[in-house]
Amino acid sequence: MGGPVYLPHFGEGGPAIGYKGKNRTFFFFDYEGLRQDLGTTTTLAVPSRAARNGQLAGGTITVNALMRPFLNIYPLPNGTETGDTGTFSFSSQAVTKENLYTLRIDHKFSDKDSLNGIFLTDPSEDHSPDNFNFAQIGQKASRKMISLEETHIFKSNLINVARIGYSRSVVVAPITLALSIPWRGIPLLVSRQVTRWGY
Repeated sequence: MGGPVYLPHFGEGGPAIGYKGKNRTFFFFDYEGLRQDLGTTTTLAVPSRAARNGQLAGGTITVNALMRPFLNIYPLPNGTETGDTGTFSFSSQAVTKENLYTLRIDHKFSDKDSLNGIFLTDPSEDHSPDNFNFAQIGQKASRKMISLEETHIFKSNLINVARIGYSRSVVVAPITLALSIPWRGIPLLVSRQVTRWGY
């Protein structure tokens, strides 16, 4: 969306503030949104049922009772089991949300001088289960940019362009959003790990 910028007139046929804006000031605005709900399948190796009971491929052992709650953290195989391991797979959704806003304003002072400014912001977030389907994890990102450009024509073969800008990007990751399954047999401990990148 874009077009010229007109300033209001005061009274019937009154003058505009400074200038009418016609053929001098223009704006452009753009919005882009992303909503993605992507189905994924994760497959991983977990201890087999026999291994949980101490029946290993190399021999039989006694499983310490204190270790059983930690073995229960791993889901039971729902695929093939070979020796000490089996396969566990699950379907999940990877959800992404992003909004991009861009605004540009161009102003022509004269036939020899012009100025334009751009503002951009791009917040986004995504989340999906971890590899063991224990918890929903994700990240949040934010990007902002501002720039100004002035163009001056000295003569037909000499033009000066001056630019100044500011840009900042911040990523917060990983963040734990929610537990996917109850933990059995061990105290519940949820940590929130945050790592920031920004410039």
